[in-house]
Amino acid sequence: MLFNRLQQAMQLYLDNAGSENGLRALCRVPPPAELLRRRTRTLAIEFYLVLIEAGLGLCLSAASLADVASATEYALEHIALTNDLFSFRKERYEHDDLNLIAAYHHHHGWSLQRTVNHLCAAIDRAEHQLLATCDDLLNTCDRAAVGAYLDALCHLVGGNQHWNYIAARYHGEHHRWNGVRAGTITLHRDRTVFAATGPALPPINEVTL
Repeated sequence: MLFNRLQQAMQLYLDNAGSENGLRALCRVPPPAELLRRRTRTLAIEFYLVLIEAGLGLCLSAASLADVASATEYALEHIALTNDLFSFRKERYEHDDLNLIAAYHHHHGWSLQRTVNHLCAAIDRAEHQLLATCDDLLNTCDRAAVGAYLDALCHLVGGNQHWNYIAARYHGEHHRWNGVRAGTITLHRDRTVFAATGPALPPINEVTL
Protein backbone atom coordinates (compact mmCIF):
# COMPACT_ATOMS: atom_id res chain seq x y z
CA MET A 1 0.00 0.00 0.00
CA LEU A 2 2.82 2.42 0.88
CA PHE A 3 4.64 1.62 -2.35
CA ASN A 4 1.52 2.36 -4.40
CA ARG A 5 1.05 5.68 -2.61
CA LEU A 6 4.72 6.50 -3.15
CA GLN A 7 4.37 5.82 -6.86
CA GLN A 8 1.31 8.07 -7.05
CA ALA A 9 3.03 10.87 -5.11
CA MET A 10 6.16 10.63 -7.26
CA GLN A 11 4.10 10.78 -10.44
CA LEU A 12 2.20 13.81 -9.12
CA TYR A 13 5.51 15.52 -8.35
CA LEU A 14 6.96 14.76 -11.79
CA ASP A 15 3.78 15.89 -13.56
CA ASN A 16 3.73 19.17 -11.68
CA ALA A 17 7.46 19.75 -12.12
CA GLY A 18 7.02 19.21 -15.86
CA SER A 19 4.12 21.64 -15.88
CA GLU A 20 6.24 24.28 -14.12
CA ASN A 21 9.01 23.80 -16.68
CA GLY A 22 6.43 24.34 -19.40
CA LEU A 23 5.48 27.66 -17.81
CA ARG A 24 9.15 28.66 -17.69
CA ALA A 25 9.52 27.86 -21.37
CA LEU A 26 6.54 30.10 -22.13
CA CYS A 27 7.83 32.83 -19.77
CA ARG A 28 4.43 32.70 -18.05
CA VAL A 29 4.08 33.72 -14.41
CA PRO A 30 0.82 32.41 -12.90
CA PRO A 31 -1.15 34.54 -10.41
CA PRO A 32 0.10 34.07 -6.83
CA ALA A 33 -2.78 31.86 -5.66
CA GLU A 34 -2.38 29.52 -8.64
CA LEU A 35 1.38 29.44 -8.24
CA LEU A 36 1.11 28.59 -4.54
CA ARG A 37 -1.18 25.67 -5.37
CA ARG A 38 1.40 24.43 -7.85
CA ARG A 39 4.30 24.94 -5.43
CA THR A 40 2.66 22.89 -2.71
CA ARG A 41 2.76 19.96 -5.13
CA THR A 42 6.34 20.43 -6.36
CA LEU A 43 8.55 22.26 -3.88
CA ALA A 44 6.93 20.65 -0.87
CA ILE A 45 7.78 17.23 -2.36
CA GLU A 46 4.77 15.39 -0.99
CA PHE A 47 6.32 11.98 -1.57
CA TYR A 48 8.61 12.69 1.38
CA LEU A 49 5.57 12.23 3.58
CA VAL A 50 5.14 8.66 2.39
CA LEU A 51 8.84 8.02 2.99
CA ILE A 52 8.43 9.41 6.52
CA GLU A 53 5.69 6.87 7.16
CA ALA A 54 7.94 4.10 5.90
CA GLY A 55 10.85 5.32 8.01
CA LEU A 56 8.65 5.31 11.11
CA GLY A 57 7.32 1.86 10.34
CA LEU A 58 3.83 3.25 9.76
CA CYS A 59 1.19 2.75 7.12
CA LEU A 60 -1.62 5.18 7.86
CA SER A 61 -5.12 3.93 7.21
CA ALA A 62 -7.54 5.82 4.98
CA ALA A 63 -9.24 7.15 8.13
CA SER A 64 -5.94 8.35 9.58
CA LEU A 65 -4.93 10.01 6.30
CA ALA A 66 -8.25 11.86 6.33
CA ASP A 67 -7.61 12.94 9.93
CA VAL A 68 -4.19 14.41 9.14
CA ALA A 69 -5.13 15.94 5.76
CA SER A 70 -5.52 19.50 7.07
CA ALA A 71 -2.26 19.38 9.01
CA THR A 72 -0.49 18.01 5.94
CA GLU A 73 -1.81 20.84 3.76
CA TYR A 74 -0.63 23.49 6.24
CA ALA A 75 2.80 21.84 6.32
CA LEU A 76 3.06 21.75 2.52
CA GLU A 77 1.99 25.39 2.33
CA HIS A 78 4.59 26.39 4.93
CA ILE A 79 7.33 24.56 3.02
CA ALA A 80 6.35 26.12 -0.32
CA LEU A 81 6.12 29.65 1.08
CA THR A 82 9.44 29.33 2.89
CA ASN A 83 11.14 28.06 -0.24
CA ASP A 84 9.98 30.95 -2.40
CA LEU A 85 10.97 33.51 0.22
CA PHE A 86 14.51 32.24 0.66
CA SER A 87 15.16 31.18 -2.95
CA PHE A 88 14.20 34.54 -4.45
CA ARG A 89 17.75 35.94 -4.64
CA LYS A 90 19.07 32.92 -6.52
CA GLU A 91 16.10 32.75 -8.86
CA ARG A 92 16.00 36.49 -9.52
CA TYR A 93 19.60 36.57 -10.67
CA GLU A 94 19.04 33.42 -12.75
CA HIS A 95 16.03 35.12 -14.41
CA ASP A 96 13.62 32.48 -13.08
CA ASP A 97 10.35 34.28 -12.35
CA LEU A 98 8.42 31.21 -11.22
CA ASN A 99 8.53 32.48 -7.65
CA LEU A 100 5.78 33.93 -5.46
CA ILE A 101 7.67 37.19 -4.90
CA ALA A 102 7.98 37.68 -8.65
CA ALA A 103 4.31 36.71 -9.10
CA TYR A 104 3.07 39.36 -6.66
CA HIS A 105 5.17 41.99 -8.41
CA HIS A 106 4.09 40.84 -11.87
CA HIS A 107 0.34 40.65 -11.17
CA HIS A 108 -0.15 43.26 -8.43
CA GLY A 109 2.84 45.60 -8.75
CA TRP A 110 3.83 45.00 -5.13
CA SER A 111 7.23 46.17 -3.92
CA LEU A 112 9.79 43.66 -2.73
CA GLN A 113 9.36 44.73 0.90
CA ARG A 114 5.58 44.51 0.80
CA THR A 115 5.74 41.04 -0.73
CA VAL A 116 8.33 39.82 1.78
CA ASN A 117 6.16 41.10 4.64
CA HIS A 118 3.16 39.31 3.15
CA LEU A 119 5.01 36.01 2.74
CA CYS A 120 6.44 36.20 6.26
CA ALA A 121 2.94 36.73 7.65
CA ALA A 122 1.64 33.83 5.54
CA ILE A 123 4.44 31.56 6.81
CA ASP A 124 3.63 32.49 10.42
CA ARG A 125 -0.06 31.85 9.78
CA ALA A 126 0.62 28.44 8.23
CA GLU A 127 2.82 27.53 11.22
CA HIS A 128 0.18 28.54 13.76
CA GLN A 129 -2.52 26.69 11.82
CA LEU A 130 -0.34 23.59 11.62
CA LEU A 131 0.42 23.58 15.34
CA ALA A 132 -3.19 24.29 16.32
CA THR A 133 -4.45 21.51 14.04
CA CYS A 134 -1.89 19.07 15.45
CA ASP A 135 -2.94 19.96 19.00
CA ASP A 136 -6.60 19.41 18.18
CA LEU A 137 -5.88 16.05 16.57
CA LEU A 138 -3.72 14.86 19.46
CA ASN A 139 -6.53 15.73 21.86
CA THR A 140 -9.22 13.94 19.88
CA CYS A 141 -7.47 11.06 18.11
CA ASP A 142 -6.32 8.02 20.06
CA ARG A 143 -4.30 6.41 17.26
CA ALA A 144 -0.58 6.36 18.14
CA ALA A 145 0.36 6.30 14.45
CA VAL A 146 -1.30 9.68 13.92
CA GLY A 147 0.68 11.22 16.78
CA ALA A 148 3.97 9.85 15.41
CA TYR A 149 3.15 11.16 11.92
CA LEU A 150 2.25 14.64 13.18
CA ASP A 151 5.44 14.83 15.22
CA ALA A 152 7.48 13.92 12.15
CA LEU A 153 5.52 16.41 10.04
CA CYS A 154 6.42 19.26 12.40
CA HIS A 155 10.06 18.17 12.38
CA LEU A 156 9.99 18.24 8.57
CA VAL A 157 8.62 21.79 8.55
CA GLY A 158 11.13 23.01 11.13
CA GLY A 159 14.01 21.25 9.39
CA ASN A 160 13.04 22.74 6.03
CA GLN A 161 12.95 26.25 7.47
CA HIS A 162 16.32 25.78 9.16
CA TRP A 163 17.82 24.43 5.93
CA ASN A 164 16.60 27.52 4.09
CA TYR A 165 18.56 29.70 6.50
CA ILE A 166 21.81 27.76 6.12
CA ALA A 167 21.62 26.73 2.45
CA ALA A 168 24.57 27.81 0.31
CA ARG A 169 22.30 26.96 -2.63
CA TYR A 170 20.25 30.08 -1.90
CA HIS A 171 22.72 32.37 -0.15
CA GLY A 172 26.03 31.91 -1.90
CA GLU A 173 28.89 29.43 -2.02
CA HIS A 174 30.60 30.68 1.15
CA HIS A 175 27.44 31.32 3.18
CA ARG A 176 27.52 30.63 6.90
CA TRP A 177 24.31 31.71 8.60
CA ASN A 178 25.00 34.08 11.50
CA GLY A 179 21.81 33.34 13.42
CA VAL A 180 19.95 36.49 12.30
CA ARG A 181 16.21 35.93 11.90
CA ALA A 182 15.07 39.56 11.97
CA GLY A 183 16.76 42.61 10.51
CA THR A 184 17.91 43.78 7.11
CA ILE A 185 18.51 41.25 4.37
CA THR A 186 20.61 42.40 1.40
CA LEU A 187 20.42 40.36 -1.79
CA HIS A 188 23.68 40.59 -3.74
CA ARG A 189 24.24 38.79 -7.00
CA ASP A 190 26.55 36.27 -5.36
CA ARG A 191 25.40 36.20 -1.72
CA THR A 192 22.78 37.07 0.87
CA VAL A 193 23.79 39.26 3.80
CA PHE A 194 21.81 38.94 7.06
CA ALA A 195 22.22 42.01 9.31
CA ALA A 196 20.53 42.14 12.71
CA THR A 197 18.68 45.14 14.09
CA GLY A 198 18.99 43.60 17.55
CA PRO A 199 20.84 40.74 19.25
CA ALA A 200 21.25 37.74 16.95
CA LEU A 201 20.53 34.19 18.03
CA PRO A 202 23.50 31.83 18.35
CA PRO A 203 24.16 30.52 14.83
CA ILE A 204 23.51 26.86 14.09
CA ASN A 205 25.01 25.96 10.74
CA GLU A 206 25.05 22.19 11.07
CA VAL A 207 22.24 19.78 11.83
CA THR A 208 23.00 16.50 13.55
CA LEU A 209 20.66 13.70 12.56
